[in-house]
Amino acid sequence: MRDQSKCTRDRDDNDRGVLTLPDISGILMRAIGVVHTNASNDEIKEDDKLVPSQVEIFPQFEEALEGLEEFSHVIIIAYLDRLRPDQISPLKVQPKRLPRYGLRLQELPLMGVFALDSPSRPNQIGLSQWLDSCGSRGES
Repeated sequence: MRDQSKCTRDRDDNDRGVLTLPDISGILMRAIGVVHTNASNDEIKEDDKLVPSQVEIFPQFEEALEGLEEFSHVIIIAYLDRLRPDQISPLKVQPKRLPRYGLRLQELPLMGVFALDSPSRPNQIGLSQWLDSCGSRGES
């Protein structure tokens, strides 16, 4: 929950509340685990399907997993440490996977990176859905 004491609310011309947030440029996240896979970077980039992987939660955070086995899906937020600097700022790109289905790249429009599975993004945060298809915690 956002600390409302650090936010200010101004009024615009239409008398709607406009929320002004404090400076959040220094957000710091602490790693609670790591994702392991045997797939190569090229396999991850080219594959349209699930990439087998294992999620390792660091021992000091294992207690937080209690009760998770009751759920069929888990959402993983990850820091994408392998992005190149040129992939971090574009907001629009052409969908690169569609040409393999017969479409020409020159014919494809620019689209927002949030509408695609593009590695280009404004920050290095990724979101993935974990499926426990192997019957053991941490594998998808």
